[in-house]
Amino acid sequence: MDKKSKEEYWISYLSYYKDVYHSLADVGRNDLPDEDIPEDIKTVVISLFRDHARDWLYSSLPALENRKPIDLLKTAEGVETLKGLLLRIPD
Repeated sequence: MDKKSKEEYWISYLSYYKDVYHSLADVGRNDLPDEDIPEDIKTVVISLFRDHARDWLYSSLPALENRKPIDLLKTAEGVETLKGLLLRIPD
């Protein structure tokens, strides 16, 4: 899949999760207020993992070669890797 197609797919995916995110109680949406996380990533992570969003971000994941999702946010390449992983998580 080329870069443009991936970005279009991410935008579509994000659109769905924005609706989920806005349907959550304020408490659930504010689970990561102090984190320096791009809003699109934050929206999807909170929508998918709700009360476990922070735990997921700070856990070493085999799918990321035992890296933590939060660490991937330090580079553009890492953000793209994280988006790719999020796109593979079933709803």
